[in-house]
Amino acid sequence: MKTVPVWLREMAPGEFLVTVFGMTDCRGMGETKEGAIAMLREHLPARFPGEVVELEVIESIDPHHPALEVAGIFADDPTFDEFVEILAENRRQDYLEMERYYAELDAKELVA
Repeated sequence: MKTVPVWLREMAPGEFLVTVFGMTDCRGMGETKEGAIAMLREHLPARFPGEVVELEVIESIDPHHPALEVAGIFADDPTFDEFVEILAENRRQDYLEMERYYAELDAKELVA
């Protein structure tokens, strides 16, 4: 059994479109999610001859994902913008230092 990733979305009320990722011409439309998937299943045998294909629809992100638990923790922190600016300035200084270093190397190569 083979599975393929698909993108299922509601285009308008009562109009669903399901598309196989990477195969924009391989799609199905229907008044319901199930109808769109059923239509796609009808077209898949031509693309995958002799095989039955199972579709797995990926659900939206888990609301308990660890990254979401800390999202926005600095939203009300008055020092955060200053912290980000300090990081940016440090990065600019590092880039300038590297630029000077490479310029010195280039100058030494020209002399040698």
